[in-house]
Amino acid sequence: MCILGVTFVDFIQRTNVIIGLALAMLGLAIYLLANKLACVVRKSKSIKPSDSIVVGTKVFGLVMLMVGMILVAIPV
Repeated sequence: MCILGVTFVDFIQRTNVIIGLALAMLGLAIYLLANKLACVVRKSKSIKPSDSIVVGTKVFGLVMLMVGMILVAIPV
């Protein structure tokens, strides 16, 4: 299948797409593991959802996800 003159294989082999997908996956993993990371950092079993480490880690993960998706979308 050819969209805009670029096949899927050519699209996946671009450097910005590979880096963007890696950043997006890492950002999603950080976002999903924010509570467990906060438990490790605070060395306690119970963490409030409004804890600064949880919020900061989730924001960092979402920013990485957004940057990754932008890298995938930019045609180079």
